Amino acid sequence: AFAVAWSSEANEGGTDPNIGIVARRFNGDATAQTAEVLVNQTTANAQNNAAVALDGSGNLIVVWDSPNVDASGSAILQRRFN
Repeated sequence: AFAVAWSSEANEGGTDPNIGIVARRFNGDATAQTAEVLVNQTTANAQNNAAVALDGSGNLIVVWDSPNVDASGSAILQRRFN
């Protein structure tokens, strides 16, 4: 099995700069296991540069960066799916 994640305008209304992170799991033969899932829970600002991994238990982990999260500027965010 494997997973992919990408930035998409379509999942947050199609207007820049509100770009979201989307992920999807696939079987080893490349058939989809899941529908596309919106990963980020905060929709303000752009969400960019997604990276994805599956841990030893098969949980999906997605990380990405988002500008202007707080006074420190950009932040690296993550979300884990069972």
